[in-house]
Amino acid sequence: MPELIDALPIVVRDVTLPPVGQAHTRVLDSIELAEAVVLGDLTLALCLVSRFVPLGSALLVLGLLPIAAISARHRVRAAFVGGLAAMFVGFLAAGDRVVLAVGVCTAIGALVGHAHRRRWGAVRTVATGIVLFWPPASVVTVGLLALFTT
Repeated sequence: MPELIDALPIVVRDVTLPPVGQAHTRVLDSIELAEAVVLGDLTLALCLVSRFVPLGSALLVLGLLPIAAISARHRVRAAFVGGLAAMFVGFLAAGDRVVLAVGVCTAIGALVGHAHRRRWGAVRTVATGIVLFWPPASVVTVGLLALFTT
């Protein structure tokens, strides 16, 4: 049996993360991309199932975790690529409501994963979320209300 395992072409490499102050300048690696798409689709599956079961909002909270894992393990860019791929598949499979749910899970999950990686506290994470998400959501909501008034 060990001979079969040794004969398999398995590539194992160390994933090195840059120090906290430095940014990634390279493109997404194939491992990052594959993990991002698979976990993004897991988020999509949780968002789809949450539409059909009672108390499905608990599954939406669980939908944050795969994206947060991508963001904590790799980069925020990988989390957004996985979420974007899941939003495209979700639009084809179930329409625009799922796209909105996956988009919200992607945004909040990327923030939570980034905060976990940088060892932020709960207060700093929530304050960053408020600063990043509240103004754009308000602008979009007021703009849509102004656009569709009679």
